[in-house]
Amino acid sequence: MPSSTLPASAFDTIPDAIAAFRNGEFLVVLDDPSRENEADLIISAQSITTAQMAFMIRHSSGLICAPLAPHLTESLELPQM
Repeated sequence: MPSSTLPASAFDTIPDAIAAFRNGEFLVVLDDPSRENEADLIISAQSITTAQMAFMIRHSSGLICAPLAPHLTESLELPQM
């Protein structure tokens, strides 16, 4: 669905999203319909619970992505995805 057809009220404000992120809540982040037209479920890794991780695995593709500093990926010998 083109983004121009979505009412602005369908989205939270940036300050509300930041507050939710700080409170350990999930955020659904949408990309542009002309790109992949998908959504990402994100949450702060510092505060995620076992139940929240299980929810992400069960109710999404099951692929969990986490950013890591280059020195960590090198020491763990992790290839870039």
